[in-house]
Amino acid sequence: MSVTSILQNGMNSIITKGGQQIRVRTFLKTIGSVWEDDTTLTLGSNIWTSGVVLPVRGLTNSENLLMEQGKLSNEDKILFMSGTNILGSIGVVKIGLGSPTTEEYTIVPAGMSTWAVYNTDIFSKLYIRKLTNGSLIGE
Repeated sequence: MSVTSILQNGMNSIITKGGQQIRVRTFLKTIGSVWEDDTTLTLGSNIWTSGVVLPVRGLTNSENLLMEQGKLSNEDKILFMSGTNILGSIGVVKIGLGSPTTEEYTIVPAGMSTWAVYNTDIFSKLYIRKLTNGSLIGE
């Protein structure tokens, strides 16, 4: 077995044992015109996957720094997803936890990173923030 296969199998095992279902809802963003700031979100697609959700505890130096800068709060969560970054370059997503979804989240700006080995994505780490009213602006 290759190193990437061993790492991917390990991540899949973690998600199987401690993960939950996640719905990633993508949106296409449209801006009104040059004179308007109005934005409209049009539903792109729903992708069902699994992941591990943990609270932000500020245990790492990067999390501490983001919390001190006010970019993360104690109420935010960390989402680990296996494999390829399914979000790609999509601008706006809404993440629902559970099936049926019980809570809706959005990705914290600049809060996504993907770990790869030999150009193979092993897992993605996303900082997510709860949408208090359950919807995005413009939805």
